[in-house]
Amino acid sequence: MTLEGDAQNPNAILVKGSESQDRLNAFTQSYNDLEAKLEADSTMAQADKDEILKMHCFDYVWENPTDPVAHYVMYRYKWAFGLCELRTMIDNIHHADSTLSTANLKLAEEYVEKQERVQAGQPIIDFTQNDAEGNPVTLSELAQGKLLLVDFWASWCPDCRKENPNVVAAYQKYHDQGFDILGVSFDTNKEAWLAGIEKDGLTWTQVSDLQGWSNAAGALYAIAFIPQNALIKDGVIVARNLEGEELMEEIERQLK
Repeated sequence: MTLEGDAQNPNAILVKGSESQDRLNAFTQSYNDLEAKLEADSTMAQADKDEILKMHCFDYVWENPTDPVAHYVMYRYKWAFGLCELRTMIDNIHHADSTLSTANLKLAEEYVEKQERVQAGQPIIDFTQNDAEGNPVTLSELAQGKLLLVDFWASWCPDCRKENPNVVAAYQKYHDQGFDILGVSFDTNKEAWLAGIEKDGLTWTQVSDLQGWSNAAGALYAIAFIPQNALIKDGVIVARNLEGEELMEEIERQLK
């Protein structure tokens, strides 16, 4: 095996020396070429571009079910797929070879199992984390007698900061009617976390273990990207990953 490139730019390091690595390099190049082509098309909606890239990954996994590279692709891009799509790919792999087992296939299966545990209709998984003052906050205690949105975000996340005004609007409109929010931050820098809270006007309870992507609550809820959220009522998850107007409509429906 050989590695070629600049240690200061690890994403550009080229690994050579095995057939599987060559296949991964070829897939990565095809993905990057497709992404560049799509980004150059100013007439296409971003959602359509994302769907094309997702299907590029899906097709590779579907057409190469026994290839460990395909298993890596499935797990690497797991955030792009719905649970049904992931289950379909996993089932296809087992149908092709029921004895097959690779590290990335196991990780994908574990991820799906965790995701299924925190979908709408499932009971909450309780956790406790400290707020900015070091006081422990327990999810089940905060949620008692109210409709609560558990909002996973970070100050460094552009999409989170873009969505925050919608979350603020929902809080301001429905808080007096029994709606509350628990923010769970994937920050590692406390000062940046607090600055983000202040700038975006996030006046509800905020917690973090300052472990970034290793946030313990995030692991319980299988958070692979942010922002994500879980709306809970009476100890049960009633909806997942609501944004904008959809968030407003679901809150109003649950408060009736």
